[in-house]
Amino acid sequence: MNRSSSNHTAFFSAACLAMGVMVSPLSMPVAGNSAGMLGYALLWILPVAALLNFFTASQYYTVLSSQPESWPVPACSWFQTVFAVLQVVAFLFFCLAASTLILAAAGYVFNEVFVRWFPNLFFSVCLLVFILAVNFADSRVSGYFQIASVFLFSGAVLLLSVIGLLTLDRPLFGNVDVPGILSFEARPVFMLFWIFMAAELAMYHEKQNKTLLPDSYFLIFAFAVVFALFWLWSMVSIAAAPPHILVESTGPQNVAAHFIAGDTGRRIIGVALLAGSFAGVNLLLLGTGSVFNALVSPAAGKGEARKKVSTRNGFVAVLCLIILAMLLGGMAGKEITFTIKRAAFYLWLITYAGLNLYLLRHRASSGITVFVAASIGVSVIYIIAFVVLAATDPQLKEVIIF
Repeated sequence: MNRSSSNHTAFFSAACLAMGVMVSPLSMPVAGNSAGMLGYALLWILPVAALLNFFTASQYYTVLSSQPESWPVPACSWFQTVFAVLQVVAFLFFCLAASTLILAAAGYVFNEVFVRWFPNLFFSVCLLVFILAVNFADSRVSGYFQIASVFLFSGAVLLLSVIGLLTLDRPLFGNVDVPGILSFEARPVFMLFWIFMAAELAMYHEKQNKTLLPDSYFLIFAFAVVFALFWLWSMVSIAAAPPHILVESTGPQNVAAHFIAGDTGRRIIGVALLAGSFAGVNLLLLGTGSVFNALVSPAAGKGEARKKVSTRNGFVAVLCLIILAMLLGGMAGKEITFTIKRAAFYLWLITYAGLNLYLLRHRASSGITVFVAASIGVSVIYIIAFVVLAATDPQLKEVIIF
């Protein structure tokens, strides 16, 4: 009984950690803005984005479950060297910029929705310190909090979606103001990759802890739950809120929640955003810390496991100090932080393409199979997404400099 319970905990811990960035406050605006731009067409495009990122996440699992802990230390080829550099740059800058913005968003939500007298910045700092303290205390405690935060996010979004379905005063697909099913805008389409990204950070963390599960069912669970939640939420948002408001708002999830259930809806979505803030920052810190730990101390035997955890926590502490400095320096309100976040995301897509192309070297020898064709197709789509997103970025010059 105890072993079964432990297995279930390990499964949900891995799955919920993989969902961290997916349920963060940065994903909800992407879904909301895209819903306003694409209308009901988003409901067809969302599963494609989920499947493509799941395919790549499965590739990461295949590699990490069979390679030494040092992967992707550049030791085999120039390709692996370039891949490792791009990956580290994308992980690091995304972690710093996205964590700063997530924490700032959490402080804003807590102040605006729940306790108006509590300073935004102070809450952001308290949440950062709490995440650091939880991870320094015990990795199991961190796992329990991760599970609780993801379940709380999921429950809040599901509850609000059900309320929307039950209280709509028009047919579910009767919002004639939204774009038609054939509407297509390249940027919001490719931005949907954001919603299903960063699961590999959880796998790096599990690999470092020697707790990477022997199968990838936790990935299937993670992607299925996130897809179902965002598909349902997007459908209800499109039906409930005017599309132009969803497009123009920096917080479209708050707009949709208000149209669905008024102030009660804002509180429910506020709970989801706060829970997602913990989940997102926790994954970014643990995953990025694990990647850097693998780079500086590649291989470790069982006797050195404690030392590796201590080293990883050291990297996590350094990342927290940098994020704290960014918060106190007002970087959360500066356009450069948003630009760094987007540029790192674009670079991340290139690493996804690179991984699929790298694995072709080992499988293309058997001829053109369905897997080989899929890998090539996915890589091409990621490269196109990179080009489109970078070219249409509102701060194109800064992105190029980055």
